[in-house]
Amino acid sequence: MCISAVPTNFTSSNSNATVFAGPADGDQSGGSTNGTGNDARFQDPEGVCFTPDGLTFFVPDSNNHIVRQITVATANVTTLAGTAGSSGTTDDTGSDARFTQPEGCVVDPTGTDLYVADTQNYTIRKIVIATGVVTTLAGSAGTSGAVDDTGTAALFDFPRDLAIDSTATNLYISDHGNRAIRKMVINTQVVSTFAGSLDNSGYVDGIGTAARFFNPFGLAIDSTDTYLYVGDSATSHRVRRITIATQEVTTVAGTGTAGGTDGVGTAASFNQPFGIVIDPTDTHLYVTEFAGHRIRRIEIATGTVTTLAGSGSAGDVSGIGTAGSFNVPQYIDINPTGTILYFTEGANSKIRRLQIP
Repeated sequence: MCISAVPTNFTSSNSNATVFAGPADGDQSGGSTNGTGNDARFQDPEGVCFTPDGLTFFVPDSNNHIVRQITVATANVTTLAGTAGSSGTTDDTGSDARFTQPEGCVVDPTGTDLYVADTQNYTIRKIVIATGVVTTLAGSAGTSGAVDDTGTAALFDFPRDLAIDSTATNLYISDHGNRAIRKMVINTQVVSTFAGSLDNSGYVDGIGTAARFFNPFGLAIDSTDTYLYVGDSATSHRVRRITIATQEVTTVAGTGTAGGTDGVGTAASFNQPFGIVIDPTDTHLYVTEFAGHRIRRIEIATGTVTTLAGSGSAGDVSGIGTAGSFNVPQYIDINPTGTILYFTEGANSKIRRLQIP
């Protein structure tokens, strides 16, 4: 699954962080234009999730209320579902479906279905990629709450991101407003609370509902379905880990105080860790910092945290390592070869591509 083609808008051969789609450096103009590379426009792009073959990824374009599809080889951007500027809750096909500020997404291991956290609708949606057919799997559109139940009888409060296990059995959901990680059995649509206590915030490492989160955002699951990682953002400033078999929550890294210090485990500091992804070999985690404007890397075996890219100040500059500057990087994903990261920048209205050294 080698991804070697370089889109025509990829102009810098030396920089390891560049604009892949959306306006060029220094231009933050938003919009909903479909096109290739710098000709495309977004309005607060949020999630990013690859198909298993690495040829395509999807981006919930939040303030446009649509889901975009991007071809890696050409950087061509199209709209998979929804109509730009039209929010709603409609289950239908392609442009006839409606979303309200969707955020996180994940593709199933077969590359057949795309799951989307429809954040402001408080629902989990499914899109059949080949047809664009959209259905609601769980949550009641327009109704927030904290209820474990089946399908539309379950209630969420601002679901943000999603992760799926390797057998496409379980979908994990960061239920941001409820400060919990929820689990949905895909075939039955039964929703339960996996970790954290519904609508009870805090910082507690513990088992299942005895644990506490402040602001869970990004999720990432390893290749063996052993661990689920969580970006516990504002107030917490930590990266957490859940052992799936036991539901035990522990802290991987972060002091709990906002900062940008590289170090090992809880000696390192983050400033609102947001999106998170694990590489295909389960060696490193990559984390976006919403308020720190950086991309950080965690070596899983040792807990060593380093800064991979970003100056630490808001900006809009392509460059190598800390010479580049970003503005609130959000969700992140990695190609199947583990060589290139793609992340969204809501404030800069673009998708960036980061070559991993």
